[in-house]
Amino acid sequence: MISNPETFDLTGGTVSPQARKNLATISKVLTQIASGQPFGDEDPVLQSLNSYVTEAIDLVTNWFIEGDLVVGA
Repeated sequence: MISNPETFDLTGGTVSPQARKNLATISKVLTQIASGQPFGDEDPVLQSLNSYVTEAIDLVTNWFIEGDLVVGA
C-alpha cells in the first residue's frame, strides 16, 4: 500500500518516480522495525539508519508490551 498508493486511490494522480522510490524506502524501514531487525549487509546504504531503526524497535516493542493498544474497543 505504501509503495503503490494509486492502487488504493490515495493520491490525486500518478506518483512520480522519485516519490515512489522514497515510499519504497519508507516501506523498507517500517518492515525492518516491524521485524525487529536492523538492516544487514544486504542493504549497506540503509545501514546508516540502524540507530533510528533500533530505537524505533524498542519504542514499538514497549508500546505492545505495555498494552497501550485499545483491545476490543
